[in-house]
Amino acid sequence: GNGIEGYSKSLAALYDYPLHTCLVTLRQKIAKISGTSRIFPPQSAPNQYAVVRTLEASLNYGFEPNERIEIVNEGTNPLNEMIGYTPLQILAAAALDLLHKVQVTKCNEDHPDIKAATSIIASSAEMLVTKGGRLSIDQPCKERFSEDKKLPIKSPMKSPAKQKSKKVKSQDDLILRYIKPSEVNIEKNKEIMKILDANESLAKCEAKWQEKRVVKGTGQSDFLQGKGLSIKIENCKLAGGSDDKNCAICWKKFGSLMNRKHICRASRRYVCESCSSKSVLLDVDGRRVTDGQFNLAKCHADRKEEQDRLNYEIKKKERKSRIQAAWTKSHRRKNPLQETQKDESSAKDELFGNVGRAMKNFFMEEVDVEDPQDANVNDRVSGVMSSLNETGEAFRERGEKLNSLAEKTDKLKNASEDFAKMARELKESQQKGFFW
Repeated sequence: GNGIEGYSKSLAALYDYPLHTCLVTLRQKIAKISGTSRIFPPQSAPNQYAVVRTLEASLNYGFEPNERIEIVNEGTNPLNEMIGYTPLQILAAAALDLLHKVQVTKCNEDHPDIKAATSIIASSAEMLVTKGGRLSIDQPCKERFSEDKKLPIKSPMKSPAKQKSKKVKSQDDLILRYIKPSEVNIEKNKEIMKILDANESLAKCEAKWQEKRVVKGTGQSDFLQGKGLSIKIENCKLAGGSDDKNCAICWKKFGSLMNRKHICRASRRYVCESCSSKSVLLDVDGRRVTDGQFNLAKCHADRKEEQDRLNYEIKKKERKSRIQAAWTKSHRRKNPLQETQKDESSAKDELFGNVGRAMKNFFMEEVDVEDPQDANVNDRVSGVMSSLNETGEAFRERGEKLNSLAEKTDKLKNASEDFAKMARELKESQQKGFFW
């Protein structure tokens, strides 16, 4: 069947291979490098170039980093010149184009466009390898293996003779320089590796890819299935279609012992071990998926983690604001006794401050204060003086009573001493007896 519920044709084929298109465009721009004008506008960093940003966005949306191109429509689409190539192999071809520019056309290595292209190729290689692109992969082939018949390819890679015979309409339709498939063996070609690994970071990128083999699924339970699919996967001869004889991504033939056949639980295609070494975890069950689907799941998980972190920071700030507001409110609303003392202190300052001024004017014979409340202050002073006089009288009366009490105490003390003397004399007489 040609497409079962929309899952047999690959995502890349459905959108005309955006990863490959991006890198083919890079090859076309390298072919236009000359000493007259700039092809690559200056950027502050390599990852700011449109090529690198497009690669990153496409990989994060689930496009496969190792998928080979099949026929793309009809006509003169430059992608048809790269049938059977993976994205990294097209990037290797771009590196060969750059070397050709420097060695054959005598372009200076210090040319801004040469430097920019070198930086773009190296950054693109890092991006692809970090997302699962494989440097060690079979060289490009023109067709996929099929027991029934070979898949139709209407536009095979052109030889140099055929390229010369074709008329180029414009610079945008520039046909790509012919490169033999054997030339893009990345691991064996040191010149290619020198450009791809210009930053000496591809080994770290491979290690980073191998670090995480499982990612938690977020929002994918609707299309991720476990063992025992509910639908049958039939072979599809569409571009990027699934075939039970070879991997739908890298076209590697399945074997009974080596390179066993697997099913991607997201795209529902037959894939090899190398193209589906990762899993997406739903509940406690891991679901095998392709590298592209793993990148998509990881991107969703990273976004959710970042959103959760932002939400946590927002809640943390809100909680801190609430605590601060409660603390401020509690300190404004102090102990009622403290508030009363504060009010009394203010009243005392007001009262005795005015009293002080009035007393100063009274004793120092100064001019009366001009405060409108001075009359009230004088009345208060008079009342205070009266109270002081009354208190003095009371103290005098108490003093007299205390003096009287002291006299009585002295008399009682004398009487006690007389009684004690009589008691001693009586005791002595008893000890002597009635008769001497």
